[in-house]
Amino acid sequence: MRRRAGFLLWEMLILCVMIGVLCTLGAVRWQAWQTERRLTFAAYEVAETLRYAQRLAQDTSGGGVPEFSFGAVNLGGENYYYVSRNRASPARKHYLAEGISFAVPGNQLIAFRRDGRPGFSATGGYRIVLVAKNGARRAVIISAQTGRVRTE
Repeated sequence: MRRRAGFLLWEMLILCVMIGVLCTLGAVRWQAWQTERRLTFAAYEVAETLRYAQRLAQDTSGGGVPEFSFGAVNLGGENYYYVSRNRASPARKHYLAEGISFAVPGNQLIAFRRDGRPGFSATGGYRIVLVAKNGARRAVIISAQTGRVRTE
C-alpha cells in the first residue's frame, strides 16, 4: 500500500480562492481606512488654521481693529482654505487632499473679532463640513459664544 504525500490540485485551488477573497476584503478596508485618515487629518488642519486666525485677531495691537478672516473655497473643482487680513486676497492657499472637499459650494468666510470669537452668525455658530468621495463627513465647529474650535 502506497501513502499519498502532499495536496491535491483542487485543494490548492480552493486555498488560492480563499486567500484571494481575504486579500480583496483587506484591500477594500485599507482604502476606506486611508480615506478616513485623510479626512480626519484635513479636518484637523482646517481647525488649526481657524485657531491660527483667532490668535492673529487676538494678538493684533495698534490703532484700528484689523479683521482676520478664514475662507473655505469650493469652486470649479478647487478646494482650498486661507487666512486673510481685512478681507484682502489670500497670500497663501492651503489645498485639501485629493478626494476631500468642502460640503458647501462657493466661498465660506468667517471673520474673527479681537476677542477671538467669530463675527455675526445667524445660527449661533459656524460649521464647516468636509466630505470624502465615499460620503464620509467630518465637521469643524466654531462656537459663537466662546469661539471654541472643535472637530466632530
